[in-house]
Amino acid sequence: MTILTAYIMRGFPGSGKSDLVKDLIRGREAAIHSTDDYHLVDGKYIFNKDKIVDYHRQNLEAFQASCKEGIEVVVCDNTNIIKKHYKPYVKAAKKYGYKVVVVIAGEFDPHICHERCKHGLSLSHIKDYKGQFEL
Repeated sequence: MTILTAYIMRGFPGSGKSDLVKDLIRGREAAIHSTDDYHLVDGKYIFNKDKIVDYHRQNLEAFQASCKEGIEVVVCDNTNIIKKHYKPYVKAAKKYGYKVVVVIAGEFDPHICHERCKHGLSLSHIKDYKGQFEL
């Protein structure tokens, strides 16, 4: 019997979330859902603050659809800095019988995260994430 698993990733931009996801899903049927993907324009990340609420809604809906479909592994690959950001994903996964695993990416040094971040965020922005992060 296949165990349905939902991974809820948490961490700053550049903390290693997406790299961890690759390890977690290796060799398994998976659907990865990241709000960052909605900011891609011709393959380039262009943040659109006016669309952020809509993009998060679309990402959650896509995650729910993957759960409903029964895909073996579903992943929410967002920053999920505060608990209320990922609670709807947990609720959706549990509704469809998924085991939920919340994964906190291991890098917490804002300077290292800033160097590794692929989205052009400022160091001060990443430091703000650190100040808001809920354990």
